[in-house]
Amino acid sequence: PPRSAARTPSVEYRTKCAEPMGGHAAANPLVLGCLLLLLRVVAVRSSTWDGSLTIHDENQIKKSEYSATIGNGFLGAIMDAKTPHLYLAGVFNGGIAEQLDTTEISHRAAVPNPLNAGVQGSHLTGNDGGTLDLQRAVYTRKSLIPKQGTEWQCHNYSLGQDDAWCQTASEQSGVRYWFAGANPVACGGCYCCRQLVEAQPEVILEQRFYAHQTRSSLLIMEYDATWDGGPDSVVVAFDLPVIKEDGFKDFTSAKVSDKLLDVGDQKHTTFSWHGKTVAAETGAERVTVAVMASVPTVTRLDRGKGYAAVAAFHSSLDTENPTGMVESDLRDALQDLATDQLAGDRADGKVLSAHTAAWAELWKSGVTVEGRPDVEKAVKSSTYYILSSLREDWPHSLSPGALPSNGYNGHTFWDTETWMYPPILAWYPELARSVLQYRVDRLPEAEAKAKSYKQPFDGAMFAWESAVTGSETCPPAWSMGKLEQHISADISFAIRQYFYVTSDVSWLKDLGFDLVSEVADFWVSKAQEDESGKYHVKKVVPPDEYADK
Repeated sequence: PPRSAARTPSVEYRTKCAEPMGGHAAANPLVLGCLLLLLRVVAVRSSTWDGSLTIHDENQIKKSEYSATIGNGFLGAIMDAKTPHLYLAGVFNGGIAEQLDTTEISHRAAVPNPLNAGVQGSHLTGNDGGTLDLQRAVYTRKSLIPKQGTEWQCHNYSLGQDDAWCQTASEQSGVRYWFAGANPVACGGCYCCRQLVEAQPEVILEQRFYAHQTRSSLLIMEYDATWDGGPDSVVVAFDLPVIKEDGFKDFTSAKVSDKLLDVGDQKHTTFSWHGKTVAAETGAERVTVAVMASVPTVTRLDRGKGYAAVAAFHSSLDTENPTGMVESDLRDALQDLATDQLAGDRADGKVLSAHTAAWAELWKSGVTVEGRPDVEKAVKSSTYYILSSLREDWPHSLSPGALPSNGYNGHTFWDTETWMYPPILAWYPELARSVLQYRVDRLPEAEAKAKSYKQPFDGAMFAWESAVTGSETCPPAWSMGKLEQHISADISFAIRQYFYVTSDVSWLKDLGFDLVSEVADFWVSKAQEDESGKYHVKKVVPPDEYADK
């Protein structure tokens, strides 16, 4: 049954498939499909798979296709210790197809991700394994850092560090710094060198990343270290992304700054960035994005103690004051994480437990497969990537490759309503409604597209590819943008599916019916009658885009 407590139990849920037909189930061509969906909802607890995906092979960890992605429908990120950016739902840079003379096509804008941190001193970040826990939506990465002596070594500058910093850094957190300057040969060709005050044993650093499900603006990295014997604390040097004012081409007027943030009795070194997208689709405004993060650089870690770093993200799409909101969210999160640490266990604290509880609620719906862990992994992982790209309260739909990817420029296609939508509807009707809201909000642009043809059409004709406004963002070189018109029928069909499954008459009356009616008007004006009284839809491309090749 659907996860919401407000929904009906499974027996009644099955009955609802036939309700719109007045109880005459045999007359409803969708009853069979509806029953098949219900059969897929039946869940049997599997004893052969724990709901996580783990990689131990170093060669696989290095491959991009094995990079773990996390998201919450507001932000999505690839956590591979090298990609310096992530994406925010709805934040695009560029124009529509008609603007290509002056700008590039609208695509997801790459926003700095200061927490995609690796480890200096380890020949491969994640060389002790990585695990994506689909049930909790937490990615855990373990890095083995070899034992280190007190020899001078190259120091890679992190956020807020430069030559001037190195010249005055002296000794911090068990590390001495020396600005080699004109004698860079001294530590491997670097201008800034560092030296451990005391030698330390082999260390395993564990990092746990999650995009918080209920605090949607937050990306969190919790971390701790373990080692055998030796000192009560060790030094870990994080390898952070290089974020410069001119380093992100999707933004202009970018500014970078750092400051100490007082939270309770602690001071946190924070990094701030804000910028404005270079271009916007016709009818939309350029978007201002703000990022603020507490960032670990070279850090002394105590035995048995946990630590956390947080990044907050906001844009002018969700608030009038992005810079103020990121600082407020960051401050609140750091305070709550500190409280959880004092309580003794972050896992039971308010921050992580709220995140995992929200995901546990999501996983109450779905399917498990007894005796076929391979099938269950495929289904559950696919469901995870969809769930991590959608929010009920942020209707920006889906794209091929999900939110952490700029695949197909992050555009929304017919794939959403045709391929990704049906299981969402069966298991998460509230999220299905969010997918449809994206189309409802863009109905005016669909009406404008229908009228834009040399021989204008009535009603609404939805864009083959859409991003911000709903205007056509398919590059003009591809004929699909003008000819693959079945997407309007796909959207209308998705609305019918939603009504058949939920019987939500109020939604249909207030929102859905206007869209369906406009699409119907489009097809009436598009169809051409021949001499025999038959109607034809001409000059279109079918779902098989290469059928005529």
